[in-house]
Amino acid sequence: MQSQSYSFQSQGLLRPPSSDTKNNADSSEIDRRQLLQQIVLFSVTSFITLPEAAAAAPLIPKTTKSTATFAKDKFGSVLIAEQYVASKPARDRSLVFGLKDEPTYLIINEDKSSLFTFALNAECSHLGCIVPWNEFEKKFECPCHGSTYDAMGNVLRGPAPKSLTLAHVDTDEESGKIVMSPWTETDFRTNESPWWT
Repeated sequence: MQSQSYSFQSQGLLRPPSSDTKNNADSSEIDRRQLLQQIVLFSVTSFITLPEAAAAAPLIPKTTKSTATFAKDKFGSVLIAEQYVASKPARDRSLVFGLKDEPTYLIINEDKSSLFTFALNAECSHLGCIVPWNEFEKKFECPCHGSTYDAMGNVLRGPAPKSLTLAHVDTDEESGKIVMSPWTETDFRTNESPWWT
C-alpha cells in the first residue's frame, strides 16, 4: 500500500499533485468559471428585481396580524376587555402596555359599556416623556417641559409639536382579550396622514 504525503500551506491542507495535473487545472477553471457566472447572474437578477420590489412596497399593507399585540397591565398580564371595562369608571384613561410594550392609555366609553376603538400612546411628542392624565383638569400634562394635550391627545400647549399617537383597539372574539394594532390610516382628529408612520 502506497502512502500519500500531504503538505501544509497558508491556504490549508493540500493533496499532492496527481499525475493528471491538466484535468485538475481544467476542473478548477470550470469551477471558477461557474462561480463567476453565478456571481454575474445574481448581480443581474438583483439589479432587475430590487427596483420592482421597491415599487411594490407601498402596495403591501402596513398593519398585519403579526404587528397586533394584546394589551397588558403593569404586571404583564394580558387584559380581558369585559373585566377591564367593569373595573374602571366611565371616561377613564388608564395606562397599560400597548404596542411594543409602550405605555398607552385605554379609554372607557361614556356609558361604561366598552372601550373606545382607539388608544393614545402616553409618550410626549416633544422628547418622549410619559404624559400623565390629569383627571381634574381633563387633560394630559407633560411633567418634563410643560406640554399639554386635550382628552383626545391633541396639543393644547407646546413645546410638543404633534398630537399623541393613536393605536387601534379591538377585542379578540374568541378570548375576549384586548387587542391593539398600529394606526396607519388618516388621523380622525386632524384629517391628515398620521405623522408617526
